[in-house]
Amino acid sequence: MEKFLCRSVDALLANEYENKEIILVDDGSSDSTSGLICDYSSRYPCVRGIYKPNGGVASARNVGLDVACGKYIMFVDPDDYVTSDYICAAVAKAEESQCDMLLMGYSTPWFTIPPIWKDYYPIENYECGSNAEIISGVFPRFFGMSSERLEKWMSGDPTWQNGKELPAACRFMFRKDLIRSNDLKFKNLKVGEDSVFIYECMRYANSLATIQSCPYKYEPLKQGAIATTLKPENILKNKLILQKEQIRIASEFETAYGRSFLDCYAGSIVIGAIQVANSICDTHQYKVWKSYADEVRLADAIDCISIRYGGDNTAVATCVAA
Repeated sequence: MEKFLCRSVDALLANEYENKEIILVDDGSSDSTSGLICDYSSRYPCVRGIYKPNGGVASARNVGLDVACGKYIMFVDPDDYVTSDYICAAVAKAEESQCDMLLMGYSTPWFTIPPIWKDYYPIENYECGSNAEIISGVFPRFFGMSSERLEKWMSGDPTWQNGKELPAACRFMFRKDLIRSNDLKFKNLKVGEDSVFIYECMRYANSLATIQSCPYKYEPLKQGAIATTLKPENILKNKLILQKEQIRIASEFETAYGRSFLDCYAGSIVIGAIQVANSICDTHQYKVWKSYADEVRLADAIDCISIRYGGDNTAVATCVAA
C-alpha cells in the first residue's frame, strides 16, 4: 500500500476534528509501508503505528480494536480516502442521537462500466431507537439475497437490487462500548469479514442513525486483498464460506428472536447451489459439491425454493437435483 497510504492518512489528518486517534496497522508489509507509518507516527502525536506479522485484514483490524482509546471506531482501508468532514459530521450525529451504530454513504466507480465515480447514499434515513427496529427494518437489507430478489434477477428485472444496502465496515461508525462489551471481533475469513462483523454488531446494537452524505471514497484497485479475492478460482470458495457464516448467524438470530430469518438470504443459498452445479459441469470438481452439501446442505436450497413457490417439496427436490 506504499503508493496509496499517504493519500489516505493525509485525508484523515486534514479532518478538523482534533480529538482523533489514527491507528495504522502494518500487517507484515514487504514494501516501504512500515517506514511511512514510522514517519507519520513520529511527526503527528495522533498517529500510532502497530507492526505485526502478516495475518490478513481481519487480524489487522482486531489489533486496532484492541488498542483503540476513542469513544467511537471507524475503519478506513489504506487505498481509500475520506472527505475533510468525515470525522466531524459522524461524531456530531452520533453524539446528537446517542447511537450505537451510524450509517453513512460512500462514493465509488466500482459498480459502473466504464468506471465513473458515483455517490451511493443510505437508502433510507434510518433512525432506530431499539434493537427490534434494527433487526426488522435494517438488518434484512444487509443480509444476503432474498428469494424475491433472486426471482427478479433471474427474470432480468433491473430493480432486483433496489432496497439492498452494501454491508461494508467503512460505511459505519461504531460505539466502542458496543464492540468491547459484546467481545465482537472480525472473523478470519477470506471474504465477507465486513458483512459478518456488521451482522453481529446489529445483533447487539440498541440504536442506529444515518448521515445522508458520502464522505468515504472507495477506490477499488487491481492490487491488494480485494483483487486476490476476486480471482475466478476464489469466488466460489469464498461464496461458500460466507454462506456458512450466514447460516450460523441466522441460526443464532432465530434462537435469540424466536423467528426464522431464512427468507432474508434464501436467494443466496439457491444461487450458491447453481454456482456449484455450474462449477461441476465445467471442471468435474465433485469435491466442490461435497463441500457445498456438507456446509450448506441441499435441503436448505430446497427449503428456500419452497418458501417462494410452496407446493410439493418432492418436485422441488427433483428440480434442484437435476
